[in-house]
Amino acid sequence: MTPKNQQIEAFLDSYYSMKSPQYAVMIKGSWGAGKTWFIKKSAERLKTNGGRYLYISLYGVSDFKGIEEEIFRQIHPVLGHKNSVLLGKVAKGFLKGMLKIDMDGNGTDDGNWSVSVPDISLPEYFSNVENNILIFDDIERCTVPIVNLLGYINYFVEHGGHKVILVANEDEIKPIEKKENNKEHNNKYQLIKEKLIGKTFEVGADVEAAVNAFIDEIDEISHKESLTKNAQLICEIYRASTYKNLRNLRQAVLEFYRLMKEINSEYLLNESLIKDMLSSFLIFTFEVRNGTLKASDISRINISTFVEMVGSDYESLSFSNLKSKYLGFVWFDK
Repeated sequence: MTPKNQQIEAFLDSYYSMKSPQYAVMIKGSWGAGKTWFIKKSAERLKTNGGRYLYISLYGVSDFKGIEEEIFRQIHPVLGHKNSVLLGKVAKGFLKGMLKIDMDGNGTDDGNWSVSVPDISLPEYFSNVENNILIFDDIERCTVPIVNLLGYINYFVEHGGHKVILVANEDEIKPIEKKENNKEHNNKYQLIKEKLIGKTFEVGADVEAAVNAFIDEIDEISHKESLTKNAQLICEIYRASTYKNLRNLRQAVLEFYRLMKEINSEYLLNESLIKDMLSSFLIFTFEVRNGTLKASDISRINISTFVEMVGSDYESLSFSNLKSKYLGFVWFDK
C-alpha cells in the first residue's frame, strides 16, 4: 500500500471509532482510480472489527426515494427485493420539507433549499453510531442537484449523529459550477461542502495491491499461479500505459484469464510464451479501450519489427509511438 493510502486508512480507523464527529469525510479521485475498491476494503476491515456499514451507490439515482429504497434493500434484503410488494409499503414516500441550513455558523439561514428529511429508520443496531458508517458512492453520478443531495446527507450527520463517507470524482462536479450562470450554485455548493465535509482525501492508486486482489478473484489454482508469477509485469505495463484506470486493469486481467482457459494446457507450461502473450494482450487492451488504437488495426502490425506497417504514414507513426511508449515490452516472433 502506498504511504499516502496508509495515512488515509489510519485516519479512517480513527474516524470510525469516534462517537459522533458531526462531519463527513470525502474520498475523491478520478474515474477508475480505485476509490470504491479502497473504501470497501476499509469498510470490510471495520466489519471484521465488529463494526457495520451500509454502502449506497448513487449512480443513476434521481430522487431521495431511490436512496431510501436502496438503504431499505440493504437493511432488509428479502423484504426489499425489487419484486417484493412490501418495498412500496414500508419504504414508500418520503417526508418533504424545507431544511434551513446555517452554513457558516453565524446563527442565520444562508439559504433555503427544498430537500427531503430522510423518511427511513435505520436499524436499532445503527442507533449506536460508534463503529457504524454510511457510505455514499458515485456522488457525481446522482442526478439530484448536488446542493440538495449534500443537504439531505447532512441530515444523517448533523441530526442523526452518523458517520458518513462520501466517494466522488469531484472533478466531475466542479465543471458544472464553473459555468457563468451557475455562480450562485457554486457558492452554495462550497458553503454546504464546508459545513458537511470535515476532511477530504484523494486516493492514490495502489497498483500492486490491486493486481494481487484481481488475481485472487481467479478460482483455478494453476492459472492464478501463472498470473501471480507475472504480477510485476502487469504492474509495469499498466504504469507504462499512463491511463490510471484500475477498472480497465481488472477487466484486462480477468479477460486474459478467460483466454488462458481456452489454451491447450501444455502451452501454459511455457512461461516465456505466457509472458509474451500477456504483454501483447495488456498493451492492445489498454490502447483499444482508451481509443488510441482500433481493434482492426492490430492485425496490421508486423510482429517482427513493430515498425514496418501496412498503410499510411500516419498509421506508421502511430504504431511507432506505441512502441516507444512501451519500450522494453516489444514482441518478437518465436
